[in-house]
Amino acid sequence: MWQRYASILIVFACSASLVCPAIAVAQSPEGNAKVIVVELDSLALPKREGDLLAWIHFGSIKFGGTDPIYRIRVLKDGTAIVPKDNRERESRLKLSDDEIAALRKTLLEDATIQHISGAWFNGQGNRWDGSQDCYLLRDEEKVITLTCEYGWPSATAHRDHMIRRYQQVMQTYTDLIGLVRAGGKEAIARQIPLANEGLKKYSPASTPFTIDDFSFGENFTDGHRRLTFVREKEIEDGQWEKVRVEVLVPDEGKPRLGDITINGKRIRPS
Repeated sequence: MWQRYASILIVFACSASLVCPAIAVAQSPEGNAKVIVVELDSLALPKREGDLLAWIHFGSIKFGGTDPIYRIRVLKDGTAIVPKDNRERESRLKLSDDEIAALRKTLLEDATIQHISGAWFNGQGNRWDGSQDCYLLRDEEKVITLTCEYGWPSATAHRDHMIRRYQQVMQTYTDLIGLVRAGGKEAIARQIPLANEGLKKYSPASTPFTIDDFSFGENFTDGHRRLTFVREKEIEDGQWEKVRVEVLVPDEGKPRLGDITINGKRIRPS
């Protein structure tokens, strides 16, 4: 019976080779019986659609993570899309040519995404009880991909050059998500004066925020965005300034200050 089903699956896989490029025999999670493993290209869709950039997450099948989750896509026309989730709406932003060029420079020259390798990268991945993140970057007509299968010892990660470079890649994609959810650089710049009003009122000695102090944006389903500005710097030997200001931007109505945190003290403006 097993041989008959295996033969059917093999024939089906061969007839659908564009979708399922390879098959292999492997042990099931319980280790008692052999199962067919169909190796799919995790980034087939963004490759086919001509995406300039993509980040897809695959969760553990054992814990219900059967469907791919798009973190972000940048379509071939430069439109960045961050899908909705349980808290936030779908966000879209048209990136300029300069913004796309800057992303490529960071990923190719600073993080050198194309050279990241090692035990945790570009493997098949354990989709049963592990998770996998998949990244795509299109450099003109060349497609660069990177996958990460987690499990490295946290105590040694900071000493691993490849892991640090991967974390830079992830941070670059994460920062882009925050930018898209905020509505872009112009939308952020419009809220800096209000953020500085709050900063001046509750921390008069602090230097005003600039756009470089923007940390992340959120785009909530109830009809407003939240832009968060953060700065942490050493001002004297052993003395740190840690300031955080939120600006709430409704779809309709005037923006207002959200929570403000000055050196660990949380303030809620009235």
